[in-house]
Amino acid sequence: MITGRGTTTIAGISHVELRVRSLQDSIGFYCDVLGLCCQKTVARLENQCVCVGVPASGSELFGVVLSEGFPAGAELAGLDHVGMRVSTEQDVRDIYARARELGHRATRPRVYNGHYQVFVFDPDGYKLEVFVDRCARANEPESQGRTDIIGRWS
Repeated sequence: MITGRGTTTIAGISHVELRVRSLQDSIGFYCDVLGLCCQKTVARLENQCVCVGVPASGSELFGVVLSEGFPAGAELAGLDHVGMRVSTEQDVRDIYARARELGHRATRPRVYNGHYQVFVFDPDGYKLEVFVDRCARANEPESQGRTDIIGRWS
């Protein structure tokens, strides 16, 4: 549980809302590359949004809200990345392979700061870290930078 100076406590993070240019392109990325599923669609006055998250497991889990209406040509600002934990190093490699197969930018999987991670970029350029916690192996040095991004650039 996250606590602050006041008496109110935050029990956890529910969702992150990302403004996207195309709901269909983004739904395809989050479902086809990351294996998330559409949980609900909400029609709002100003736009439509789709909630994607981990396939149903009987409890409310963290999700990503995709909200159509990102202004054409606008630059991303203020968000560095969203982290998503997976169970195994093979899961990290599989997501990297799917992202590359479908033409998305991605870094090569690497060990960094006690994680085995890959960064993949959605159709709007949002950076998503997919990682599994692990202890760095003595014979496997950690990467020092993120200069190994490969794939198409928008």
